[in-house]
Amino acid sequence: MVSQLLFGETYEIKEENSAWYRILTGFDAYSGWIDKKMHSHVSDAYYRRIEQGRYTVTSSISATLLTSDNNTLTITAGSTLGENIQNGLINIDTHTYRLAEKLSGPFPQYQGHIMDTAKQFLYSPYLWGGRSPFGFDCSGYIQIVYKIMGRKLYRDAAQQATMGKPVNTLQQLHKGDLVFFCNDDHKVVHAGLAMPPDKIIHCSGMVRTDFLDEKGIFNQQTREYTHRLHSMRRVI
Repeated sequence: MVSQLLFGETYEIKEENSAWYRILTGFDAYSGWIDKKMHSHVSDAYYRRIEQGRYTVTSSISATLLTSDNNTLTITAGSTLGENIQNGLINIDTHTYRLAEKLSGPFPQYQGHIMDTAKQFLYSPYLWGGRSPFGFDCSGYIQIVYKIMGRKLYRDAAQQATMGKPVNTLQQLHKGDLVFFCNDDHKVVHAGLAMPPDKIIHCSGMVRTDFLDEKGIFNQQTREYTHRLHSMRRVI
């Protein structure tokens, strides 16, 4: 698995064979294959509106929707809920869903503090390619936190390290700045969110907080450095 699609996210079909579609995701231009059984069509007009950012995003860890035939559907934080929610109804093009309970936060240009959003996912497990509270990878975690905050980020850590503007010293870091870490070849392989003055929140085994200094991430439990500092960026 290279990534995940969350509820309501759109994509373009680029190639197909007997059982699979190769797609390009609308949110982060990421390429991969999905089983044809997972595909659901939306109109070109609806797709364009979503691409223009005309949608809401849920910050609830999970929520339950009712389908038109009263089946239940569980969605997770970062899900895209169409253009608007009226009287508890969510319209995804021609598909209508009803909220089974009150839904917390979006929404576009959400003004809550980024650390409040980041910390609500503490202890979520690590999953390669994951983008939900039931399993994140390091860059997927960062991407979903920022999606809830109303900002698009690239999918992979190395891609995210090209965004925004550089932060030159640890003392200049703001809460939520992106911090990147490298392997022995100086390639970016990990990322987290700054918690000044000396901590970071990141997904390594699970979403956790650790100490950050000029060398990198220091795990107080194991008493060792786990990741080597590469660079820092500010995207908001």
